[in-house]
Amino acid sequence: LTVQSIRRLNSGYCVDENDVNRIFLPGNTYELRVEFRLYQLYAISDSLTVRTNTLPLQGACVVQDMAGVLPLQNYSLECVGWVTDTDSSQNENELEFNALINGVLLSTTFVDDAQELTSLAPTGNVSIVVLVKQKMYSKAITCYGIEAQFASIADVLNSNDSAEMVETLLQTVMRINEETSFSEKPDYAISVFSVVEEIYTSKLTTKEEASLIVDDMVENVVKTTVLDIVINADNDSSNISWTVFSNALVTELSTISAITSNEDILDRETTTQNLVDEYLYEVFEAIDVFINNTSFDVPDQEQQQQQQEQLYTIAQQTQTLIINLEATLEAESQSNTTEAEVATEINDLAQSLVEYATLAASKALTASNVGEIFNYEKTDYNEDGSVANQKIIWCKKYESNFDFDSAVDSVEDEIELPQCGISLRQNIQLPLALLKHQSGSTFDCAYMSSTANYFIPSKQQNASTDRVSQSDLTTVNIYSQETSSSTTGITQSSRRRALGVTFETDLCSPYLISIKLSDSSATYVSTLALDTPQEWPSCDFWNVSETLWDNSGCFVYNITNDSVICG
Repeated sequence: LTVQSIRRLNSGYCVDENDVNRIFLPGNTYELRVEFRLYQLYAISDSLTVRTNTLPLQGACVVQDMAGVLPLQNYSLECVGWVTDTDSSQNENELEFNALINGVLLSTTFVDDAQELTSLAPTGNVSIVVLVKQKMYSKAITCYGIEAQFASIADVLNSNDSAEMVETLLQTVMRINEETSFSEKPDYAISVFSVVEEIYTSKLTTKEEASLIVDDMVENVVKTTVLDIVINADNDSSNISWTVFSNALVTELSTISAITSNEDILDRETTTQNLVDEYLYEVFEAIDVFINNTSFDVPDQEQQQQQQEQLYTIAQQTQTLIINLEATLEAESQSNTTEAEVATEINDLAQSLVEYATLAASKALTASNVGEIFNYEKTDYNEDGSVANQKIIWCKKYESNFDFDSAVDSVEDEIELPQCGISLRQNIQLPLALLKHQSGSTFDCAYMSSTANYFIPSKQQNASTDRVSQSDLTTVNIYSQETSSSTTGITQSSRRRALGVTFETDLCSPYLISIKLSDSSATYVSTLALDTPQEWPSCDFWNVSETLWDNSGCFVYNITNDSVICG
């Protein structure tokens, strides 16, 4: 029985209190047992008692003197009244504090007094999540939300000369960027970005100037990136801590995601291109180094779970950054006048980001057991409440352990072919031939569905067809978990790396991909009639080398009223 952590919010520190899949609640005692029933046979095990600790409670936290704090001035927090259980009122010395702003920690370590948590003031309404933790438990954290109302740019300008005040703020922004390492003070980057973004949205500076500042901020973060510490890993890994590295990487990814969250002031040609070509590549290289240098088969279950949670959170933050970068492709990918050279650049970026997204999902399961799942979902809404964009990424670890050599001829009848995906209408059924190919090994299947499509077909295809997309963009990748002896002198006895599986099947044993129709008016089954012309769907895939939607080797296997199964 594997119970996955549900601390998935706020960089992996907080729990969704409304999660219906939540099994264990604080301050309870549970009895677990196994029952076996088969016809007249019945057996029952002894029970195992599990107790869960209580979380800090009854307290409150505020921003001190918030009304008098101007943008980019210092502020601090204050917390009072917190206890570790309802019967004790003198146990504040058992607690420690930290806080998150946009998923970024205010302090690299938890502190005994919340007043030690200080930062620069952002602008406007900001959510701050205070983390109240028992010292003796690594994840006994209560997340306390503060809806802080800092002074906005408009508030500041009401009492000052507008042009002069904006110039002063921009000079302060540039001075902070020059004098501060955002790798060491990532919370400063969050506040500085909020000022730049509001100045831009208030039309007090140009898009070009705001984009240049954001580009400089990203350069600041990656200039002294945590990834640098892996450069000498192959020579000496004894001083490298996976915990320190993973926590620092989560903070770094959260910081970059926050300051790239507005696509209007994110330059595709510089910031997006550099982050895709260099930074994301280095992220996965660094993760591989640490996966190779870390034993995930540790007897300490708490340490193993911590490794699992850190990998999961890294993958979540990577997905958020990828979505931000994809947003910079939208304007030109939807244009009919995009130049060929620009279209090539966008297609290359879109392809890389798709591959990085599914790879990150697989990395999340490196330390997980067979059957565990990674799930990420991001939905943006229009003003009328309708869905503007939605992206879902789902990945599961499988094991092909069927003894094909000793199987009878009817092996197909003995095996239930695994389905990998989001739902019955959005999944891929893996063929028997693949299971034989992966026999004796574990592998990850990543399924991604996105309403956004950033690929730009060649002008020849645009001109010669009247194609209408009636489904989300679906991506599937399979990764094997390779384990081999170390060849770098590293003391760990095993290395793990997710390798993309390229396995071609045939018509007798195809991959079956179920794709949900996004156009509810598209009906291919209910309107069928003899001697009546009928529109018919085509299963297309993105041909990277030809830069067009192709259907060679891809066919319609089955149709329902709301989905098409492609083989």
